Amino acid sequence: MVVFWILLGWTACVVTALAVGLLLFRLLRVSLDRMEALCLGYVAGSAVLSWVVFAIAAVGIARKGVFLSLSVLAVAASLYFWRWLLPPAPPAPRVAIGWKILFAAAILAYGTLCFRQALSPEMSSDGMMYHLGLVSLFNRAHGFVRYVDMYAGLPEGIEMLFFYAFAIGKHSAASLVHFSFLVDLALLMALYGRRFGFASAGVAGALLVFASPLVGADGTCAYNDVGLAAVTFAAVYLLELWRNQKSGGLLMACSIVTGFTMAIKYTAIFFALFVVLTIVIGLRGRSWRRRGLLVAAAGLVMSVCVAPYLVRNALWFDNPIAFFGNSIFRNPYFHISFEQGYARNLAHLNGLQWRDMPMELTTGGANVEGCLGAVFLLAPLALAGVLWPQSRFLVFAALSTMVSFPAARSPRYLIPALPMIAIAMTFVVCRVRWPFLSRARQQAVSSVLLAALVIAHLVTSWPLLLDRRYRTPGWHVARIPWNVDMRKVTEDTWLSERSEEYAITRRIDAVVPRDEPVFSMACPGAKAYTDRDIVIVFQSAHGELLGDLLYSTWNSPASGRELWRFRFPPVNAREVRLVQQGRSIIQQWSVNEVRLQSNGTEIPIGPGAHSYAWPNPWDAGLAFDGSGVTRWCTWEPLKPGMHLGVRFGAPVRLDGLTVLDFPDQWESKVSLKVLNEAGQWVEEPPPALEIVPAMDLRKEATQALKHAGIHFILLSRYQWNSAAFLDVAGAWGLTPVTGTPNYKLFRIE
Repeated sequence: MVVFWILLGWTACVVTALAVGLLLFRLLRVSLDRMEALCLGYVAGSAVLSWVVFAIAAVGIARKGVFLSLSVLAVAASLYFWRWLLPPAPPAPRVAIGWKILFAAAILAYGTLCFRQALSPEMSSDGMMYHLGLVSLFNRAHGFVRYVDMYAGLPEGIEMLFFYAFAIGKHSAASLVHFSFLVDLALLMALYGRRFGFASAGVAGALLVFASPLVGADGTCAYNDVGLAAVTFAAVYLLELWRNQKSGGLLMACSIVTGFTMAIKYTAIFFALFVVLTIVIGLRGRSWRRRGLLVAAAGLVMSVCVAPYLVRNALWFDNPIAFFGNSIFRNPYFHISFEQGYARNLAHLNGLQWRDMPMELTTGGANVEGCLGAVFLLAPLALAGVLWPQSRFLVFAALSTMVSFPAARSPRYLIPALPMIAIAMTFVVCRVRWPFLSRARQQAVSSVLLAALVIAHLVTSWPLLLDRRYRTPGWHVARIPWNVDMRKVTEDTWLSERSEEYAITRRIDAVVPRDEPVFSMACPGAKAYTDRDIVIVFQSAHGELLGDLLYSTWNSPASGRELWRFRFPPVNAREVRLVQQGRSIIQQWSVNEVRLQSNGTEIPIGPGAHSYAWPNPWDAGLAFDGSGVTRWCTWEPLKPGMHLGVRFGAPVRLDGLTVLDFPDQWESKVSLKVLNEAGQWVEEPPPALEIVPAMDLRKEATQALKHAGIHFILLSRYQWNSAAFLDVAGAWGLTPVTGTPNYKLFRIE
């Protein structure tokens, strides 16, 4: 019965998207042959359906019954209007029988392998953590729930389709939806070559992409890279059709699909700009007014597709492009330092160097998650495609999708460019001219060479041979037993034996009350399989603040802190302000505690006082809360002009002020300014430095966590300096509750 609901959820989503796409094409009067209408219609319909699911979730009626009713309506309408939705079309160009046989055999073999993996229990890291983690959260709430997390700010175009399938068939139904994009991509590539006069190159390119180890692995789990590749290629297909026909319906269809790419990933904006530029060039000869209207209409349609996510982020996070752009749209939800560090890590993935990329990306290596296949060592051939108008367009389209790759070097981010690269590459192979041979023989030799490349790729990419032929292939499609696919081996048993993240998540469910959050110092857990709130240290400003309590105090028994003493003539102060004068490219400024003094005695801030800071004004109160473990921090590199202060409700008599902080701020140089009763700012003399003796603050730190509502903490052997936490848990006031070999759950006493 489990498999029935999985297949029903997948089928319902795919059929509904297809029906919507066919209806859209008929309304736009787009003329295509039947296979093109089906394959392009699925992508265009997915764009519309994704937007519809967003609207359903926004009003809080996202339920299984609603989605099933929508599918029933779509199927009934499709059956009734079948002849109208798929009218007769002119005969399509023929494809050589040899290529048809090779294509059918490869799609059947690799398609079966990929289908089995997609049908198996979802256990991919990002799929369990956030792609389906957020979908699971929204499904339980039957709509959107404001959740402060870095991934919750990303656009979720594909995830809305996952939501549709997940509500009916759960996790594997969503994975199968992504698998459907993988199959559709291969069909679209073959159709593209047939349509534009190079059928063998289209079929060959399709098989190179379809059998690519990383593409297969990504396309059979709840990720979105292959989905983005299929949508991007569909937009390229529609754009090329428009360049030849100049149909208004094709332009609108292309704009909808292009807008959908941005609703899947922010980085697709570079491809959208390429599409807009192509439209502008393609309208040469039209009046400026006509050209402006068409470009504006196309841009408006693209914007409508991505606008819901920008509006939602503006409402949820005060930042329409969260979790990026925090230095532009400052907010209390995501720290600038984390965004900068995240970008640096992506740009220097595991220390991967440019000179190592050709081999690492194609044949695998220790620095990458998976490989594309050795045949893509020939990818530079695609650049020669600029010599022919048929492939030149594909080369430029591929380059537009690769603009962001230097900033994110994971091979997954090359998948959207791979279809265009593959066809351009195989097109060039087909155009190789051999001396002393007739034209017919040249074509035959090129065709044989191309077929040999494809067959070699198909053979070496098969899972049984992959580990033997490639250096370190990494993530790729595995052979899943049928008893797992059919759920004769339960999902829980299969996942518990193979995913430690899943195993610890299930143990958390068994011991942690449903309304209790769990703070995790490293392990993201399998959020897609739990209804517990797991707060990850690095995924939000809130998580980083909680983590800072522990990271800043782990060495407190052996390390003293700095106490800066400001002394000045007695003054009735209306306001005091600490001003940063130092500068650093990486170092931040933090303050544990600011204490006021009068006549040598510490005094409270008093009622009506208002603390403030720039940057990060939201945490300014942490420097005045009386706790020695909490601290205000800039969360961005220090520079002159940063300040922290307090404005009093009534003048306060002061003659001193102390600042307690950590001794790792070598570039920091702070001055004190006091606003007197006359409204004049007076800069006080420099402070004297004292070293506060070391004091064990570890239990105080965990009590601060408890005060923040955290009673359970998940620690990992994989986290930074894990021994300082796991090996001395008692010193932190932590009691072990449950665990796995590398993950331990503790309760704060």
